[in-house]
Amino acid sequence: MKIGPLHISLGNPPSPMARQSTSGPVDSLALGGGNEAPILMKPQAATSFPRLDTQGFTLANLGGSSPARAELQKLVDGLRDGQKPPYSSYLVTGNTGAGKTTLVRALAADLEKISVPTLHADGADFSDGGPRKLRQLFQEAQQAALKSPHQTAVVHIDEIEAAARIRSKTANLAMRVSAAVSGALGGLAGLVGLKEMSPPDDSAESHQTLATLTSLMEKNTNLIFIGTTSRSDTMDFDASKRFQRELEIQTPSGPEERLSLLKSMVAREKLEVEAGVLVDMAQATIGSNPLGLEKSLRQAKVLGDGKITGDSAREARLQASFGVARPITNPDWMWRLTICHEMGHVVVRHLFEDMAKDHPDQQPKGIDAVSFAPRGPANAAVFLKSSSNPASTFEWYMAEVASNLAGRTSEALFGNGHTSAGPGSDITHASKQVREAIREKGMGLTLGPVNPGNSGSAFDEAKASKDQERFTAVADQIATSTVEFYRDFTESFAQEMLTHRNDLSKLTLSGQDLQKRLRAWESATPERAAQLVALKDQIRQAMAEIKPATSPGLK
Repeated sequence: MKIGPLHISLGNPPSPMARQSTSGPVDSLALGGGNEAPILMKPQAATSFPRLDTQGFTLANLGGSSPARAELQKLVDGLRDGQKPPYSSYLVTGNTGAGKTTLVRALAADLEKISVPTLHADGADFSDGGPRKLRQLFQEAQQAALKSPHQTAVVHIDEIEAAARIRSKTANLAMRVSAAVSGALGGLAGLVGLKEMSPPDDSAESHQTLATLTSLMEKNTNLIFIGTTSRSDTMDFDASKRFQRELEIQTPSGPEERLSLLKSMVAREKLEVEAGVLVDMAQATIGSNPLGLEKSLRQAKVLGDGKITGDSAREARLQASFGVARPITNPDWMWRLTICHEMGHVVVRHLFEDMAKDHPDQQPKGIDAVSFAPRGPANAAVFLKSSSNPASTFEWYMAEVASNLAGRTSEALFGNGHTSAGPGSDITHASKQVREAIREKGMGLTLGPVNPGNSGSAFDEAKASKDQERFTAVADQIATSTVEFYRDFTESFAQEMLTHRNDLSKLTLSGQDLQKRLRAWESATPERAAQLVALKDQIRQAMAEIKPATSPGLK
């Protein structure tokens, strides 16, 4: 079982046409021998470097809360007010899809409004004839700056690492580690005695290109030079430090920032979206960067026949994380075991979420969707969404661990003696979370806020192990009691899914739909509602018995 979370780049402009120099003598090519006349090659006109295509972006409509965007907005505001730019060079870094080039596009759009042009090039454009082309680029930028009332222009080189490769013959530490990993996989040399690999470029032209670039950066201080890269580790170290300011584009910090980005994308693209869908997407796309969000929107639009609906957006997220739903090939008994396994995770997480409705600090991750159809390597998948709880409290850890253990518990209860390999990854994840809670977060009853690894005490190690065993035992007890309480619901639900075996459209349910069905079942009779209250009290009591007490001085 897999539990998933789930620079928006709307396409880079075409690379500039081949930029060939027209200086020097006309080349000739002689074919054959004897007195045949040479074929004269026509001079190729020098191609100007293009203005950066802004693609409709502005700093105001990007969305999100990137500190880099805020800093570049100050740059625009300062130039508008006649101030000198605080820096003449910026290196914008971040993972692929983080929004680096998009940020520069937005900056260029805002600068255009105050008559400051932005000239664009790709790092790969300087792989041949780099020094000459760089001089041409900066010369054209200076000519453009003369026409600007601010006497400045912007030079942007995307994927700057291609024009500023590592030139040292000795690989740096990052390259050595990378090479060692590659070596372990492909039989290459390890850290000791590492042979030179491809990234360092010792060619004379590469060195000259790099020297020309750094020289032009230092001399043309009236220009604003911006390099963007997702591989700063392959850049020459000395060259990267010539940039006066480095701006890192980070992954959106949480659902609020993702929602802001999604709203901006929808407004720019004029997309039709059902109410509430963007909020669900923001919560369910944990860890997604702008490019991932944009892809989800585009796929949801396709799946929704031009409109982004709750169902199409949910399916887009599932496809991105797990793949397209496939027909079921397992026999009924095995597929039923899979359904019950996933429902074990669902009912425990649902119960903890319900218990924490009045305690935001205890809110675990909720369920965005459950797919009971095979996707990718998984026979089924539970797709989680982030909660409004920024803290990982004792109760949060207990909910996560109990939910992971509930898959194994459910198989034991419903499997008729059959078990699968599914609980393996669940148990591994649960064990990691228990260790983290006890040894790193100080949530053990006896150990307290002590790291046994750092203390070197066998006594502390013994207490940590005992606390981990106690925490795991209580989580397993909670999982077992919860799965047993929802036994009839799970049996009935599994039978219903079996009847839909050949209809993949009915094998994916939203977390909201499952919660509605669970709540209806819980309140169907007074006896069942009373049993649920008793179960919640039992769980709270079990957690209270192993939860560390609050320090006497704290109220």
